[in-house]
Amino acid sequence: MIAMVMKLDKRIEEYIGVCGICCLICPAYNTMCSSCRKDPRSIECAIYKCALERGVKFCFKCSEFPCKTHYEEHVFSTKALNAWKEIFEELRSTQ
Repeated sequence: MIAMVMKLDKRIEEYIGVCGICCLICPAYNTMCSSCRKDPRSIECAIYKCALERGVKFCFKCSEFPCKTHYEEHVFSTKALNAWKEIFEELRSTQ
C-alpha cells in the first residue's frame, strides 16, 4: 500500500510546477508552459530557472518567496502575491 501511495505521489508531483500550480488546471499549461517537471526545455521559464538556481523544489520553500520573478512573470495576481508575502513574512518572523 505504501509503495502505491508513493508512486501516486510521484505522478502527482510531475504535474505540480515549481510555482505550486497544478499544471492540469493551469490556463498556461500547453500554451505558455509544458510542465517544468516533465519538459527539459523548462529552463526557458524564469520561475523554473530561479528555483533551480536557488536549489528549491517549490517556490514557497524559498526564503524570498514571493520574489521579483513572480511579480515580473505575472503567473499569480499581484493581490495574491502580496497576500502570500504578508503571510510568509509573518511565518518567518515567528520562527
